[in-house]
Amino acid sequence: MPEELLEDTRKPLLTYEQIDGWKAEYVKLSDQIAEKRREIHKLGHLLGQIEGYLTIAVPFAPELKKWISEQNDSSHQMPLTEAIAALLEATGHEMSRDDIRSNLPSMGYSESKLAASPNYYYTALRRLVERGVISESSPGAYVFVPNKDTAKER
Repeated sequence: MPEELLEDTRKPLLTYEQIDGWKAEYVKLSDQIAEKRREIHKLGHLLGQIEGYLTIAVPFAPELKKWISEQNDSSHQMPLTEAIAALLEATGHEMSRDDIRSNLPSMGYSESKLAASPNYYYTALRRLVERGVISESSPGAYVFVPNKDTAKER
């Protein structure tokens, strides 16, 4: 057997430098994702306020009602489980069920959808806890579980 082959088989396939580089990239990307979620939260909150102002104006401009309805029914809204997880991750602290529910519109989840199927909200919370995306830190209060690849889990 040629000596070159023996040398090749003794070389490590991975180096500590490669692994450290991947870990650093993972942390960097995780931080970027968290920052984007915070930005989404801020923009969602702003859009929720704007929707409130527009709703108040409906009696004076009836065409707004149709437009608001179309916006709420649009397909670009995130699923409820994603909205809950993103909200808890963006806030970075424990939130009660009521706080989560009242802040979901700031994440782009329609209040009308919440009102249409209120039991699904509790089902979504339970599913996220079962998947390990969030945890119930105290009865009726939840917190995001960091450092978990939640994109697949939601």
